[in-house]
Amino acid sequence: MKRLHEADIDLNLLRVLVVVLQERSMTRAAERLRITQPAVSFAIRRLREILGDPLFVKSGNSLVPTQYALSLEAPLSDALSAIWHSVAPGVLEPSTMQRHFRIAMSSVGEFALLPFLLRRVRAEAPKVTIETCRIPVEAVDDALRIGRVDLAVGNYRELGPATRRVLLMRDKYVCLVWAGSAAAQKTLEVADFIELSHILVATVASSHRAIETMFAEHGIHRNVVLTVSGFEAVPDLVRGTDLAVVLPSKVADRLNRGNEFRGLPLPVPVQDFEVTLHWDARLDADSGNAWLRSLILSQRELCDVSRFAKSQAGRGPGF
Repeated sequence: MKRLHEADIDLNLLRVLVVVLQERSMTRAAERLRITQPAVSFAIRRLREILGDPLFVKSGNSLVPTQYALSLEAPLSDALSAIWHSVAPGVLEPSTMQRHFRIAMSSVGEFALLPFLLRRVRAEAPKVTIETCRIPVEAVDDALRIGRVDLAVGNYRELGPATRRVLLMRDKYVCLVWAGSAAAQKTLEVADFIELSHILVATVASSHRAIETMFAEHGIHRNVVLTVSGFEAVPDLVRGTDLAVVLPSKVADRLNRGNEFRGLPLPVPVQDFEVTLHWDARLDADSGNAWLRSLILSQRELCDVSRFAKSQAGRGPGF
């Protein structure tokens, strides 16, 4: 290993190294750092010269860190975070803050929270940008720990001890059908539910996977004719058909703005689920992260499922 001098190291180079280690991709690192890919490549090449280590080797289309590079990831990430906290101003001024936040957010989180959150962010901090992404439940804790995401919103029941957790809302599932279908004209019984042709929304959220287990406990095995990865296409798929889709009531409410559909109560008890906000403990004192968390928490009343239930009162079974 080369002998290093303090003047050899540029903190910007180390920041690039940390992000490439987290992303395992120069392209994704460039997008996250908001610089060009050649700039990322130059930074890594310069660090190779300074540190006397290749840092990464190519394996197919992937970047594989060397053992030395891996040993740097945690201490450099912690050090850069400490530097940020040290130089960050004591009083945050959102109107002048320029920052990019990355939030791991489930489909339900996007439908129930994101429209309200974006309006608040645009009003209070117009120079702030937000990016949402979908991450498998089992990867959320690591993504928060290494700084790949700043926050996580979704149904994440068990994360690591260093991850903070606050409840945003509880929600229930309903069966969405077209208002002109035969199913919409009656109370849904188990036999009716089994006879329906279903669309399955297969998201990364654990609660949506668990619902099939709950149905199986009641002897219900759905006739799934189509599987999709998100809620966006559901109205066009269900409209004018006899298809049904089980989804959270908050999502159903948002999709049914034109009152074209009915949300029928499920014929068997299914456990409600929670949407929670998570962040890493090391960001407790990060003023920007704390500001964004406060905005999200201020939206809890808008996300309250009881508001949905009250809005549907008097419509008979379903809505």
